[in-house]
Amino acid sequence: MKKKMVSFTVALALLFGTFTTLSNPQNVSAAEGMPQAQANGFIAPIERNIPSNAIIITTAAELAAIGGEHSVGKYFVLANDIYLTEEWKPINNFHGTLDGQGFTVNNVFVTEGAGAIRAGLFAQASANATIKNVGVRIGGMGITATFPLKYNPFVSGHLSRYVSSGGLIGTSEGATITNCFAVGMVANAIGTYDSSNHSGGLVGFAIGGRIINSYATGTIITRQSGGGLVGYCSGVSIANCYADNVVKSSTRYGDYILGGLVGYGESNTINNSYALGNISVEGNNAYGGGLIGQSSNTRITECYSSSIVATSSSSIAYTGGLIGYSENDTVVSSNKAGLTTAVINHEDTWYDYTAHSVAGGLLGYCKSSTLTNSYSTGTVSAVANIAGASSDSMSASGGLIGYCDGGIYNITNSYSSSPATAQCSITDRSYTGRIIGYNNGGSVTLTNSTHTSQNIVGDIVDKTGDPPIMSAWAVSGVMSAIHKGFVPEGIQSNYSNVITRLEFCRMAVKWLEHATGKGIDAILNEKGLMRDRTAFHDTEDPDILAAYALGITSGTGVNRFTPNGQFTREQAATMIMNTCRAVGVNISNPADSKFADLNTAASWAVNGINFVRANGIMSGTGNNLFSPKTIYTREQSIFTFNNINLLALPK
Repeated sequence: MKKKMVSFTVALALLFGTFTTLSNPQNVSAAEGMPQAQANGFIAPIERNIPSNAIIITTAAELAAIGGEHSVGKYFVLANDIYLTEEWKPINNFHGTLDGQGFTVNNVFVTEGAGAIRAGLFAQASANATIKNVGVRIGGMGITATFPLKYNPFVSGHLSRYVSSGGLIGTSEGATITNCFAVGMVANAIGTYDSSNHSGGLVGFAIGGRIINSYATGTIITRQSGGGLVGYCSGVSIANCYADNVVKSSTRYGDYILGGLVGYGESNTINNSYALGNISVEGNNAYGGGLIGQSSNTRITECYSSSIVATSSSSIAYTGGLIGYSENDTVVSSNKAGLTTAVINHEDTWYDYTAHSVAGGLLGYCKSSTLTNSYSTGTVSAVANIAGASSDSMSASGGLIGYCDGGIYNITNSYSSSPATAQCSITDRSYTGRIIGYNNGGSVTLTNSTHTSQNIVGDIVDKTGDPPIMSAWAVSGVMSAIHKGFVPEGIQSNYSNVITRLEFCRMAVKWLEHATGKGIDAILNEKGLMRDRTAFHDTEDPDILAAYALGITSGTGVNRFTPNGQFTREQAATMIMNTCRAVGVNISNPADSKFADLNTAASWAVNGINFVRANGIMSGTGNNLFSPKTIYTREQSIFTFNNINLLALPK
C-alpha cells in the first residue's frame, strides 16, 4: 500500500504540474466564495456598532431631510423599514453616513415628469459620504432621470450637464457604498439634444470611491451608458458585487455602451464579482459586454458573466462575453458562459461608410490588453449585412478576442471552447479564429492557451494545437474508472475539457453507488433524506438534487445551481471530502497541508484541501503550491475519483 501511495502522489504531481493554471470563478458557488444575498436580502452581516450620537431616522420626512451641508460628519441610522406613499425627491449633496441597519426604503419612484437630473434614493453623494446596510425597493413607476429642458449647445453651462440615475445614488463623487442593494427599474429620458446619460442598477455615475458587498436586480433602460450595477465609473473599486438585470438601450438611434455589471468604465479595479441577465444593445454604434460595455486601464480579477449579450447596429457592433470594447485592460482568472452575438444591418447604398461587426468570447474589440487564467464557453457570432459599405468593412469572431487593433497582447493559461462564426455580405471579409478572430497588426504572445472547438479556421488560430483526446498520464486511471462503472457515459470523451458542475455531481453520485453497492435512492432513504425539487430555479436534475441533499454540493446563490458552471481545484477538494463523508469516512481534523498558498483558498475550502492531501487523493501543483483557483478537467476528476479507493472505506 505504501508503494502504491507514493506512485499515486508522483502521478498527481505530474498531473497538476503539467496542466497549468486556468481559473474559473463561475464554478465557485455563491455560497462558497462568490457574493450572494442572504435571507434578509443583504450580502454581508449587519454590524450593530452604532455611535451614541447617531441620529435616528424613522419616517420618510426625516430621511428626506438628511441632505445638504449640515450632513457633514453626521451619522444617520434607520430604525425601521420606510414605505413611501408619494413620489420621492432624491436626497441631494449628502456628506455624512447613512447606516440602514438592514432596513429597506420601499416604493421609491421618480418619474420623468419630476425633472430630476440625478435620480435615485440619493441624487448625489460626496467623497465624505458612506452609505451602508441599506436596501432600496423601487416602485412600479421606476426611477427615471431627465433634463427638465432640452439640451441647447448655445446655452452656457449646458455642455457639462449630464443625466444620471441609480437605484441607490444618481451620482457618487467618491462615496463608499457597503452592503447595499437596489431592486427595480432604473432609466433615463431626455430630449432631442443630449450630452452624457448614465443609468445603473445601484449607481448611475461614479467617480472614485468603493462599492463593496452590494448588488442590483431588475431592468436598466438607458440613452447612452448603462450597467447592471453602475452606468459609468472611473477610478472605482468594486468588490464582492453582482448584478442580475435586463440592460437595454432606450431607442434604436445614437451610441450605446451597455454591460452586465458596468456600462462604461476606466481605471477601475473589479474583483470577485459577476453579472447575470440579458444585455441588449441597439443603436448606430453599439458596445455590449457581459461584464463591462467599454473599459480601459481596468484590472478585472476572479469575475464572470453568464449574461446573454447581443448588439445590433447600423455601423459599429462590438460585443464581448466580458468586455465589448477593451483598451489596456488586465483580465485575470475570469470567464464567461453565455451567448455573444454582434449584428449589423445597413441597407443604405447612397453613401460610403465603414461597418464592423465584432464578437469575442471574452473581449470584443481590443487594444493592448492581457488575459491570464481565463476562459470562454458559449457560442460567439458576428454578422454583417452591409449593402453599400466600404471595402474595409468586415465581421470578425474569435474564441477569446474578436478583433485586435494594434498594440501588445499577452494571453497566458487561457482557454476557449466557444464555437466562433462570422458572416459578411462582402465576399472574403468575414474572419473567425480559435483564439482571435482578426489581428490588425497586434503583437500577440500565446502561452499555454488553447481552444477545443473543431472546424474553426481563421486569421489567428491556436499555435499550440488542440489538446489531445486524453493525456498520457490519465489513461490507466481513466480506463480503470470506466471499467468499474462509475464514469457517466456523457463524460467519456473530450477528457481535457473542463468539467461542469452537473457532470461532477453525476460522477459523485455514480461513485457513491459503486462504493456502497446501492442505488442512490436507497442511500437517500437510509439517511432519511429526500430530493427537494424546489431547491433551484435552473435545474431539477435528480443527481444534482441527490448530491445537494447529501451535503456534497450547494448552489450558486439566489436559488440557482448553474449546472453548466465549472470547478476549481479547491471546489473539487471540498466535494471529494463531502463525498467521502457521505460513505462514512471520518473527515474531521485533517492534518495541515502546509501549502504555501493555502491562504489564497476560500475559508470553506481549507478543510477539503487538507483532507485530500492528508489522504493522498490530491497533491500540489509544484513548489509547495496547491493553486486553489485553477480549473479541474474531466480526466483529472475521473482520475481523482478512481483513487479515492486508496482510502479504507467503511463497510
